Amino acid sequence: MTLGSATTDADEADRSVIAQLKAQGSDTTKPTDVIFYLIFPTQAHAEALRDSISAMGFNVDIHQLDGYSEWTLAANKTLVPSETNILPLSHKFEAMALSEDGEYDGWEAALLK
Repeated sequence: MTLGSATTDADEADRSVIAQLKAQGSDTTKPTDVIFYLIFPTQAHAEALRDSISAMGFNVDIHQLDGYSEWTLAANKTLVPSETNILPLSHKFEAMALSEDGEYDGWEAALLK
């Protein structure tokens, strides 16, 4: 990365996922099911963001996986998995997660052929 560049490792990770979708034959120009993941130390931390993420048009599911102490917030929405859509959302979710002592854990999208 060059000094002064707006590109981050997270941006490169997002671009990599988009490239993987394309390599698997997914049409990344059409809306598909996209899920963003945020991880929190407690259910209360995750619940603190439910309303604001829902207000962004996402369906929100908060759950704890068996054997894990952390809580996962899964934010689901149908959208085009393009850099234009994904990168700003990744940045926003990263900031939101940090505001509640959590971390942003990336995203996935359904393959659309």
